[in-house]
Amino acid sequence: MTEAPLHADDLETLAEEFGIHEGMLDAVVEEDAHERAADRFNGGALPELDFWDAYDQVHDAADAQASRINRAGVTAQLKFLSEDCTRAALRSLLRDILAPA
Repeated sequence: MTEAPLHADDLETLAEEFGIHEGMLDAVVEEDAHERAADRFNGGALPELDFWDAYDQVHDAADAQASRINRAGVTAQLKFLSEDCTRAALRSLLRDILAPA
């Protein structure tokens, strides 16, 4: 049985619970977008291009995606970060990145 996706209300509740404000997840979204881009690149994305052109194109797209998501706000950021994980994993990620050093 797969877990139901998190809805906007769930994400807003998480943001409140963890005290997440605008800008707090920008770097995490950018990092995640580039990790996904690396997975696509390493999986053979854009085989019609040479190595560096494919690399640049995949990572330029990741930059654009992260910028769009970050401009859309905290709920959009949490939705993006939750795409590949369970609720428990998202909560764990948020604890890890938001815990004071």
